[in-house]
Amino acid sequence: MDINKEYKVNDFWDFLFFAIKEINEIEKLCFALPGVVDPYRLYCIDCPNLDYWKNIDFSSLYEEGRRRGVRIKKILVSNDCNAGAVGVYKILRLQNKNIVYIAIGTGIGGGAILNNKLLIGANFSAMEPGHTKIYKKSYICGCGNWGCIETFASAKALTIYYNSKNNTNYSNLLSIIKNEPQHKVKKLFSRFSDYLSTLLNNIIYFFDPDLIFLAGKIVFSSNLFEKQLIRKVIKKINLIKNFDRKRIVLLNDDLSNNTGLNIYNLVGSVFADEFL
Repeated sequence: MDINKEYKVNDFWDFLFFAIKEINEIEKLCFALPGVVDPYRLYCIDCPNLDYWKNIDFSSLYEEGRRRGVRIKKILVSNDCNAGAVGVYKILRLQNKNIVYIAIGTGIGGGAILNNKLLIGANFSAMEPGHTKIYKKSYICGCGNWGCIETFASAKALTIYYNSKNNTNYSNLLSIIKNEPQHKVKKLFSRFSDYLSTLLNNIIYFFDPDLIFLAGKIVFSSNLFEKQLIRKVIKKINLIKNFDRKRIVLLNDDLSNNTGLNIYNLVGSVFADEFL
């Protein structure tokens, strides 16, 4: 199901228990949320792009399940990009690799596994790369600030920018790609590559990971930006000689398909507790 910003949590609970009404016992009930999550308390602190998803205690579902006749043995709640990182790590069998996972969609999220542990942070806000700053105004971010890099290099940002420059009214990036002249689309993605390469450059200098994975629907248009993105990343990394371009991996495979069903996130949400 597609949960948009207007979707309320109680509606989701109703949908959830309707979906599992034939099940008497659940081994693990796992959630992956696009926001700040305390995985130890099973608590959603805030999802900036979902208006009603904040201050939610998922541990209450144990009692709610009992009330509705379902025994839930374990609940896991993860940030969706942390789950994505775990899913990549498990599915691709990346034992003892340090990895960073970046998802580019409405915003830009991230997860990292370093020394076989998820990087969570003191306030559960580690790896929020979309909210690092570019000192230039675009539009106000879902977090309430100006200058967040996701207001320049996300699918939403590209759509807003293109509409403002071309007096169009597209609702999403895919419509622009399908309907607009190729030279305009390439120019749009060249700008995108400038900002995303800056973000990747910062990540490389902060963590020097073995691998950086790029995921999200925008990656399925990688033919429009992959070569120039890698070239721009390498150009900016002066301190690392002979940077291996294979360290940046675009997940445009069937496991992260463009229907929104991301198997990496699903698998990662189930095994995230192994990396806490």
